[in-house]
Amino acid sequence: MPLMEKKMKKYWFIILAVCASLLFSACQPQHENPSQMPSPYPSGEIPNPYQHPYPPFEPAEEEQLVKTVLQKVSDILGKPQEVLKVQKVESKEWANACLELPHPDETCAEMIVNGYRIQLLVEGKTVFVHTNQDGSVVRIAGENEMGDISDKAKNYLVEKLGIPTEEITILEVQEVEWPDSCLGVVQPDQMCLQVITPGYRIVVEVKGKKIILHTDREGKRILQAKR
Repeated sequence: MPLMEKKMKKYWFIILAVCASLLFSACQPQHENPSQMPSPYPSGEIPNPYQHPYPPFEPAEEEQLVKTVLQKVSDILGKPQEVLKVQKVESKEWANACLELPHPDETCAEMIVNGYRIQLLVEGKTVFVHTNQDGSVVRIAGENEMGDISDKAKNYLVEKLGIPTEEITILEVQEVEWPDSCLGVVQPDQMCLQVITPGYRIVVEVKGKKIILHTDREGKRILQAKR
């Protein structure tokens, strides 16, 4: 009998342990299937943690931008705003904090700066202005360079074509990249290297007729384009 009692006690202990386990499991919160749980990203796209959280700036109002820039250029050049004629406004992405126009011995942080390039006609000379997005930072390209190119174009017409200086009017000086070493003006029996050559396209008016000149960056080479 004592052996029988021990076996019965052992069976009861096992039964109680199983019941306690089942009761404990029933009291635990039920977890949903992870695949059925709602996603915190309704679109299904997980955001990139390295992406800037703010939307890009809206472009500045062109009218306000031009007004701000003309005031600064007028102060820099010492010219009244009445002689500053806007020819073109185009958006740009500058490659550095100097708006790609560093001052001598200036170190420029390499970064993309959204801004504008504004082409002005100042007393017959074309000047390019580089700005940031709101026009609060202004750099002038060609304060001297564009004037030099215009003067060289006039000298070319005087020397090569015999046109008096007073009959020459510079209408436009456009910064371009020629597709070859011939500045985009191919001459018979002339070999042209297929290399990008920075320079300018200059439109000149002489007695009501337009003449187009192609130059290199320094104005050392000037060619008359065929129309």
